[in-house]
Amino acid sequence: MQPKPDKDSNKLGTDSNTGLVPMLAGFWGKASGVFTPRSLSDGGYIRFYRTYFGVLSFAALFTLFSSLGQTFLLSFFQPYWMEAFDLSAGAIGRFYGIATLASGLLLPWVGRKLDTVPIERFSLVSGLALGGFALLTAMVWSPWVLLICFFGLRFFGQGVAPNVAMTLTGRSFDKDRGKAVSIAGLGFPLGEAFFPALLTVMIVAIGWRMSWVVLAAMVFLLLVPLSHYLLRMGTPRSQLEESGSGDGKTAGSGSGKPLPRSFFLSDWRFYGIVVALLPLPFFTTGIIFFQTILVESRGWTPAAFAFGFAVFAFVRASFSLVAGHWIDRWSALSLVSLQLLLYIFALAGLTLDTVVGAYLFFIGIGLSFGLGGSVMSAVWAEIYGTTSLGTIRGITGSFGVFSTALAPAFFGMSLDMGLSLQQLIVLSFVSSVLVFLPLSLITVRSLKQRPPQLPS
Repeated sequence: MQPKPDKDSNKLGTDSNTGLVPMLAGFWGKASGVFTPRSLSDGGYIRFYRTYFGVLSFAALFTLFSSLGQTFLLSFFQPYWMEAFDLSAGAIGRFYGIATLASGLLLPWVGRKLDTVPIERFSLVSGLALGGFALLTAMVWSPWVLLICFFGLRFFGQGVAPNVAMTLTGRSFDKDRGKAVSIAGLGFPLGEAFFPALLTVMIVAIGWRMSWVVLAAMVFLLLVPLSHYLLRMGTPRSQLEESGSGDGKTAGSGSGKPLPRSFFLSDWRFYGIVVALLPLPFFTTGIIFFQTILVESRGWTPAAFAFGFAVFAFVRASFSLVAGHWIDRWSALSLVSLQLLLYIFALAGLTLDTVVGAYLFFIGIGLSFGLGGSVMSAVWAEIYGTTSLGTIRGITGSFGVFSTALAPAFFGMSLDMGLSLQQLIVLSFVSSVLVFLPLSLITVRSLKQRPPQLPS
């Protein structure tokens, strides 16, 4: 069983209550009391974080540095790469798509390794590799080297880093999994708030190449040594693992050994959830990657749109903590379709020409990604147990990476063919309402009525 938090439970975490994460957790732990039972919102996040300071900080650190492979960060350099190597929107979109697709093909293998290789070794190698590719990006001298950089940053940043964080978190907690994944996921919005502001200043002050040198130094000097130190503080064992609970019948109870891939790959509901939520990474990647075109076509100032990332990060961080309470109370499966509804609201806002529409978009995706980051990190453990989380996240991550690979290529070729970004946004909205939302509702209902049964 997980130990109950108390003032002596983790001496190394007692001084952490002055940091940003526990400050946000304390505030929203109180504020979300209007949505949740008092037993869940009475300062529980602070005590929980202090008790499991090491593993939660490790996970949040990896989700923070996953920003180096995320589209929102790479899009800041897109116009400089287009100018330096004389690339059109369609060409750089295809380069980005090919590299992302290649990284996605490796994610199922990575997920399987996460179920067998010690997390200490895996995190060290992935951290060093991410820093290495960031340094190579600073020295990129041709479009083909840029393609290699895209691959490395997308693979180790967008792909591997979140998998390391969320697999360890989902495996380490059972009863309080909602709280755990919501705290671990705070690294995403923190990166979305911090890095755009940093890059806006750095690129102007020292140029885009030296900016990548600074990013690489941050990986080598912060991520690698800090993650090693935090893991040495120890990680909790999940409640299911320690108690040995579960009758071996339902997938959610855990079976003690990894499930074969064929178990969930043969279930159409597995694909139903994955495909129903593909609009979130696909459409968002396409829109954000070509944000400069969107800003120019609407007559907005770059600073006004850049501020939207801060709004997005704040909303996402806030709502992810509320989502953690909801997961612990109602289950992650019950909240799957809600994140798609919130995303539809975001797309509706972006159809407006005024800058208010941009902020409605950022608020909407903040709500959707804030909820989804916690939900999708917990839902697979609810459905299939914790023993195969690395494998499952590797497979589902590859679907997400494929969607983000195709998005820049699809949007770029559409723009080259004469379609406007406004038309692509409307297409995104209509398809989400008519296709993907109904699919999510049907899939969730089927899983609730007939949960998967573990193979005998």
